[in-house]
Amino acid sequence: IYLDNAATSYPKPKTVIKAMQDYMLHVGANYGRGGYKTATDSIDMLFSVREKIAELINCPFPEQIVFTKNATEALNIAIIGSVQPAGLVITSPYEHNSVVRPLMHRKCIIHELPLNNRGSCDVTQLTPELLKRSSLVVINHSSNVSGAVSDIEYAAKMCRENGVPMLADASQSAGILPIDAKKLSCMIAFAGHKGLLGPQGTGCLYIPKDYNVRPLITGGTGSNSHLPTQPEIMPD
Repeated sequence: IYLDNAATSYPKPKTVIKAMQDYMLHVGANYGRGGYKTATDSIDMLFSVREKIAELINCPFPEQIVFTKNATEALNIAIIGSVQPAGLVITSPYEHNSVVRPLMHRKCIIHELPLNNRGSCDVTQLTPELLKRSSLVVINHSSNVSGAVSDIEYAAKMCRENGVPMLADASQSAGILPIDAKKLSCMIAFAGHKGLLGPQGTGCLYIPKDYNVRPLITGGTGSNSHLPTQPEIMPD
């Protein structure tokens, strides 16, 4: 009996195993590294997955979906690429260490919102007075410990109205709860191996078009390889 799906879903569906096996047996080429058939097949497959993820979270721009190794990498890209050292960052009271540690690494000042009487993050405490002093808001959509669900739509609305970027950690909710990227208009990070039933080593970060996020890692895109600097186009 397996009951640890908050860590990773198991067993994986047979369709997932078959898709991975088919790729290794019949495609296997490196994305964006050649013009031969299996290389172009890999490009088509990746674009198709990006479109499906965009459809799942109601994202109108598939190119704004960044694939990562896991939610931890997605959260690090969003946080380290958005905040300056010693900035004030508002968080929920039950953030994963994949959020807290990058914030501590940047020596950020963390303002932790309280819980409400339902045990979820009290997003009504996101007042204009607090937000105008903040450089980023990070809200955990659903806790991996208690299962409490935060009202990220309200939080995103307050952030938009006050001009503060927001990051929603949807690691536990993606594939289980509805997520509307168009309505939220904030960064959304999630893993592929939990509610989406994919393999470990997969994750995503949605970055809205009006967000400017510095790259965490440079190189290795397979595009514009002659340039010494990172390409400006998304998702590269």
